[in-house]
Amino acid sequence: MTDHQQQPDPNRAIFSNPNWLSDEKLRVMGVPDLHKESFRRYVYQQAFGLNTCFDVIGPHTFATEFLPLTADEVEAIVSNFSPVYKKCTDENARQKVRGNVMLSALANRIDARIAILGGGAVFVKLNTRSPKDVMFDDFEEAHVNRVIKSIKDDLVDIRKEQTVALESAASAGTTIDPAVQPHVANVPTPSPTDFALASLNRTMLRLLRLTTGESAVTLLLRSRRVNEDLGRVRQFAQYDSRVLAGPNAAATQQGGDEGESTNSLVASLVLRAWSDTVLCDTQLEHRAFVYKGTMTALTQYDSMTYDVRIARAKDEIPARVLAFWQRELRDRLAVRHESYVVDFLVGENEIKVIELNPFHNGAGGCLFSWTTDRQQLMGETLEYRYVCEPAKAEVFKVFPAVWDRELSRLVKSDGERERKEMGVFGVARKVLGKWF
Repeated sequence: MTDHQQQPDPNRAIFSNPNWLSDEKLRVMGVPDLHKESFRRYVYQQAFGLNTCFDVIGPHTFATEFLPLTADEVEAIVSNFSPVYKKCTDENARQKVRGNVMLSALANRIDARIAILGGGAVFVKLNTRSPKDVMFDDFEEAHVNRVIKSIKDDLVDIRKEQTVALESAASAGTTIDPAVQPHVANVPTPSPTDFALASLNRTMLRLLRLTTGESAVTLLLRSRRVNEDLGRVRQFAQYDSRVLAGPNAAATQQGGDEGESTNSLVASLVLRAWSDTVLCDTQLEHRAFVYKGTMTALTQYDSMTYDVRIARAKDEIPARVLAFWQRELRDRLAVRHESYVVDFLVGENEIKVIELNPFHNGAGGCLFSWTTDRQQLMGETLEYRYVCEPAKAEVFKVFPAVWDRELSRLVKSDGERERKEMGVFGVARKVLGKWF
């Protein structure tokens, strides 16, 4: 753990944000009591869409194109929702896209944006949330088998990457903070469970790699998260125009076609150029909490998986992130938001901004808790948390039964294979020892 002292702010007791609408404001707008809280959260979430701050984070993120959605497109996506929990397969959703004029036209518009980004692969999300739930919530046998096969393929690379990092840490004499792990002298070796978790994360991200507009719309139709967010856009469309004079009204939406709305509350798709570097470094994602202009907390995004690269850089990571944020983001973002949550990819040679989120418990706390760590999150000093002990197989119990079963089986077989290999090497060393 590392604390970095910053200048105290005397007015920190009460959270406030101009995008968190008051009851009086909602009353004047005519929002009924039944929808008051959900509309308040909707407006607050929309205020942190990637399009509202891209002029600030654009130079520090991935090549990005925005595609504003029309009311008809939002309606088409919501109306053709094909949830995985109702066993709607990828092919079911794809046929809906091909059979719907509006969805097919949207796919063509996405293809045009992909071409602008170079015609390669992209990652597609809303300006609010991504459809990452689809890959984890799909329990169809064919999908599960595809995921497990990919995990097995990734295990080889991930084990090699962690071994190299471990050897580097050992040669550098890196140690875990004794205050955190007094019983561990050196950076520990990841467990088979860590390897499986890291492989799972890499696989799930890779499955979101898209190359066509049709595959993008197909994915959007299957996502619960997308359906929830666009459902709120549709539900609250009648109130949107009444809040456009807010602090973010002038925020520009990059890459819009001529005639498209550039309003910050209009739903839009975000297409980001695919990066294999991000795929390999996905475990290095971190989440920072900024409260009233002070970065108060930084956490490893993946709260389950131990990573040698993070453990050996436990002092450098918070220092680098803090310096980067102070230099590139703090003052420019302060014009719009004094409190927010921001995600970073902390690579070895550079830091990338992933996205901005509201300072609210709707943004996961990762290794912090919005309930028990409230004082820290709204404090005046920076605390850094990371997973500092190898994971145990029991961690899979928090997953749906399908993934618990398959991953536990994979870890068990991988462990047995590793023990056999070590046994063979041990015998070989004894035999060779007689001759050398």
